[in-house]
Amino acid sequence: MRYIINVEECDLPDTVRYWATVEGLEGCNLAEDTIEELFRNAPGIIRDFIELSNRDGSNNFPTPTEFEFRHLVHS
Repeated sequence: MRYIINVEECDLPDTVRYWATVEGLEGCNLAEDTIEELFRNAPGIIRDFIELSNRDGSNNFPTPTEFEFRHLVHS
């Protein structure tokens, strides 16, 4: 299962630089100071989110096999 990670830059002072949401996983939000950290940490965070969400039996999210990052640009 491919999970799409939508990445946006935040220009607010005193906050992390990159915010990300995962399509189809409401509530799975990520925030990192660098894009490299986001790329490195996102797969593990998403896997943990899915495992915890599925553990109680109320969700049945597919196991991730692939991740696609989409950098959203505001016009």
